[in-house]
Amino acid sequence: MQFINDLSKKKLSNKTCLLRVDFNIEEGESIEKSPRFISAVSTIKFLNKYGTKVVVLSHRGRPQKKDGLLSLKSFTKNLSEALKKQVYFANLEDKDLKKKIQNSKPKTVFLLENLRFYPGEDKNDKNLAKKIAGLGDFYVNDAFAFSHRKTASMAAITNFLPSYAGPNL
Repeated sequence: MQFINDLSKKKLSNKTCLLRVDFNIEEGESIEKSPRFISAVSTIKFLNKYGTKVVVLSHRGRPQKKDGLLSLKSFTKNLSEALKKQVYFANLEDKDLKKKIQNSKPKTVFLLENLRFYPGEDKNDKNLAKKIAGLGDFYVNDAFAFSHRKTASMAAITNFLPSYAGPNL
């Protein structure tokens, strides 16, 4: 697997990266001080430096259904503050999501809702992976602690997009 750091500016500029990170941060734990959060912010800044749009993919907890306590929506504020820019919260069920991403300016950052809210994630569902893959131009795995899992956003997605290892791998 090739590392994202090895790609040229030309291959990153004006593209959309699907960045798989691990925001599985415990309730009550300081998000801003979490090494997982800090490393994700670093990778987003690296990608944005080259004009790349970033769609952040993650999970949190092991919900059996949609659970407001495990939503990633609250992370939007933390990411916005850390990046010093607005981060847009997105839901895969939004039928206009792909268009919103395509029409956004370079360096825009989206945070997708908790992937474990979608039934096919933990089943490595190819249809879910294809739907997620349709949002971007390339995929970066930067979720070291989660890399051993065979999920739609970690394994099956690599069948649909050029895929790279992030700096945290």
